[in-house]
Amino acid sequence: MPKTLKEQLVQLFQELEPKLNQQQKNVLVKVMNELLSQTDLLIELQHADQILHNCINAMTYTQRFKVGEQNCSQGLPHAWAFRTEQRKQLIARAKRILGA
Repeated sequence: MPKTLKEQLVQLFQELEPKLNQQQKNVLVKVMNELLSQTDLLIELQHADQILHNCINAMTYTQRFKVGEQNCSQGLPHAWAFRTEQRKQLIARAKRILGA
């Protein structure tokens, strides 16, 4: 069986295609298109993560603390101001799902 989710979905589509009606085919094509766009989202998240990392490293501790205060006052999640760990976990999860 193919490794990536995309490859698995393509194989499934090829196997089922003769048995599917047009509406079912359309749904599977939409799902495949969405899956392909997920790679773009992962790349964008990785770029944003690196940009944030660069910005954080250029900030003083006072500036970092101020950002944390602003995030808390705006009701953002209580994790540390820049949510680095959450982003890293999300990137790792996306890579596993996409087989990247």
